[in-house]
Amino acid sequence: MEVRLCQGCSQVVHARYSFCPQCGSALKVTPDLEALLDRCLKPLEEMEQKNNVRRLELLLSRLLLLEEGLGALLGEEQAQACR
Repeated sequence: MEVRLCQGCSQVVHARYSFCPQCGSALKVTPDLEALLDRCLKPLEEMEQKNNVRRLELLLSRLLLLEEGLGALLGEEQAQACR
């Protein structure tokens, strides 16, 4: 049995009712909770994805700098070893 809450008195009411049998308030059709959450959370998920991409790009640039520095360091050490 599908139910919903009356917005007037918080009574649990059968979903097919148009009015609350307890207080007489008109029962509004509310959107599906899952659809509502998806609609509300989608912008947050997109923002989190963009932040994750930025973090990965930053980590990649730092890794490339470390590789360059390590290559330069090893190159100098190898050059000194050959002297």
